[in-house]
Amino acid sequence: MVLLNRRLYIKPGDANYVVEASVTLPRDVDLVGITPHAHFLATDMKVDAYLPDGRVTPLIWIKDWDFNWQGQYRYAAPVHLPKGTRVQMRYVYDNSEGNPQNPASPPKMVTWGEETNDEMAIAFLDFVLPSPADVPAFRTAAMLQTLESFLSAGGGIDDLPPGVAGAGAASRLRQAFQLFDRNRDGRLDDQERTALMELVRRLTPEQ
Repeated sequence: MVLLNRRLYIKPGDANYVVEASVTLPRDVDLVGITPHAHFLATDMKVDAYLPDGRVTPLIWIKDWDFNWQGQYRYAAPVHLPKGTRVQMRYVYDNSEGNPQNPASPPKMVTWGEETNDEMAIAFLDFVLPSPADVPAFRTAAMLQTLESFLSAGGGIDDLPPGVAGAGAASRLRQAFQLFDRNRDGRLDDQERTALMELVRRLTPEQ
């Protein structure tokens, strides 16, 4: 599963810009690895699991992020997370002159983008399921979660994260997106997003 937030509008001089995102697990899983991803302005990267019984399980916390630390972090032992667990991501960015990693001097406005001088807020979650037979249903549920989280964060259909939908499904999803985007601004408001997700769920086959 993928946690991400594309709503990045980090003003120059802002030393404490906070970004959050979350997904809710559709079934019991074992988390075996996590890959947090950001660029130069990120300073604090934290991902926690909020279990249904109220407990909080820390998954990763990098308190002084360095761009060179990108990579997958594997757990010494799998972290069991029950169905209904909410996995919450919280990243902090520093776009001030006081950040020695800031590539711009003086600082400039920074938004989401692929270039290293842009920024990102992503966490990839690697799960293990009890058997291969459990994978299709989980992938479907994960796709729906990722899609809804992506649209909630202001993502446009042309920026859909890789792997969320196959080529044919992505084409149909693009058509549906354009249908529900009534004001043609390339984004979906809450009402438009709710209507689209209801349609996607009705048309998504049970696995």
